[in-house]
Amino acid sequence: MRDGTTGASLFRQGLPWVMAVSLLLATAAMYRSVGDFQFVNYDDDSYVYRNPAVLRGLEAAGVRWAFFGAHAANYHPVTWLSHMLDAELFGKDPGPQHLVNLLFHLANTAVLFLLLRRMTGAAWRSYFAAALFALHPLHVESTAWISERKDVLSGLFFLTSIWAYVWWTARRSAARYLLLVLLFILGLMAKPTLVTLPLLLLLLDGWPLGRWTARPHRLLLEKAPLFLIAAVFSVITYIVHEGAVAPLTQVPLPDRLANAVVVYGAYLRKTVWPNDLAVFYPYPATIAWGALAVSAVALLGISAAVVLRRRSSGFLTTGWLWYLIMLVPMQGLVQVGAQAMADRYTYLSLVGIFVAVVWGTAELSRGWPWRRGVLAATAGLVFTGLTVTGHRQVGFWRDSGTLFSRALAVTDDNLVAHVNLGIHLKEHGRLEEAIAQYRKAVRINPYHPDVHYNLANALVAIGRFAESVEPYLQAVRLDPDDPDAPGNLANVLNRLGRYREADRYAAESQRRRNP
Repeated sequence: MRDGTTGASLFRQGLPWVMAVSLLLATAAMYRSVGDFQFVNYDDDSYVYRNPAVLRGLEAAGVRWAFFGAHAANYHPVTWLSHMLDAELFGKDPGPQHLVNLLFHLANTAVLFLLLRRMTGAAWRSYFAAALFALHPLHVESTAWISERKDVLSGLFFLTSIWAYVWWTARRSAARYLLLVLLFILGLMAKPTLVTLPLLLLLLDGWPLGRWTARPHRLLLEKAPLFLIAAVFSVITYIVHEGAVAPLTQVPLPDRLANAVVVYGAYLRKTVWPNDLAVFYPYPATIAWGALAVSAVALLGISAAVVLRRRSSGFLTTGWLWYLIMLVPMQGLVQVGAQAMADRYTYLSLVGIFVAVVWGTAELSRGWPWRRGVLAATAGLVFTGLTVTGHRQVGFWRDSGTLFSRALAVTDDNLVAHVNLGIHLKEHGRLEEAIAQYRKAVRINPYHPDVHYNLANALVAIGRFAESVEPYLQAVRLDPDDPDAPGNLANVLNRLGRYREADRYAAESQRRRNP
């Protein structure tokens, strides 16, 4: 008796899983060295290895702190819980924590491939889009940086939320919709920038789900709970970020608008040619009018092409608007921090570009002679290039010295890179080199108290007490609330025999500690 199942059909059924496994193996190979990496001295200290709440592991007080606090100017309790679980399991060992990030990235890659295949039915196109996501060097920052756990963790909830939505559209039920809501909330609690999800679901309603035949108000109404949840988390995030938001007088609105246009184009350029990636990109002192013009023309040109092809190529509309919309919360219109842009902001937003490029290439190549051979050879060259470049980019995250040396090699006037490299050098006893980095940082921004304070501490460590007085004085003047700078200055003045001045700064330190 035969069951009617042929070997060919069994192969076709198993092929997607074979494809997924091959993709995961290639990605794991590219990131194979991360288990040997160290913490970096940029955010990893406040997120993990100097955070007492995290280091205590999963305990009731820590859970309350995660859900009802706003540490590091962020509200992402689920991310905090994941770091606490790491501490519970691995202590302060960074290697396993890097591997956990990698596991989340691998999971996201697999889910993205299977999700695209389910929505479109196109296995190979889904495979190539997921491969771009998995291997692109722009995504190294989110994967190889322990503090960016929030990216890879929220990414998993984001992709599974879309899966739950597709499942719900196939057969509506309260249970399926509640699953969607739960996954969305968990994603927002991992990283609130997922507030754009309801808009992206509307895009997917058009292509590939083909639901725009329904009345528009029904599509909006069914997502009303999601929009409400997104609004609530937007308010929470704004309140939490309020202390970290750069004053409007520091970054004027025209500058922020111009920078937003520039970085939209910059991300696209780095997607095509990722040769100058850095952990920190300084905010420009002036508007780069040339870059602004090029970026504006490119964005308008692409948008016009998408509008012209909106009826025949729905994937272009969905992909392009996905990219534009997902970047909105990270474009700096409400400026948080001093960075102009960040590689990590592309982790989910570039999915739209990858889909548009892969589906667009497939459509454009219809009717070509030797089409399969040409596309296979092109894909092989692209993925080989991405893997080689990506593996090299992974290596820059080995430790703080390597990371910030690389940032200084590809950026100019990078205050953060000079300071953090100086901290790394000082911790490794290379004090003269650390002092050189701090002096460069002072030249970039002489009004930053921490730069003067770090310089003074390094000078003291090498025994150059007289030289440390001036940077300590600058730190005291620039930060009227810090008690450490006047206290350290008092100690130095005592060493130099300037006792009356030392008493004055010791009293000032005490006054600041007990206002």
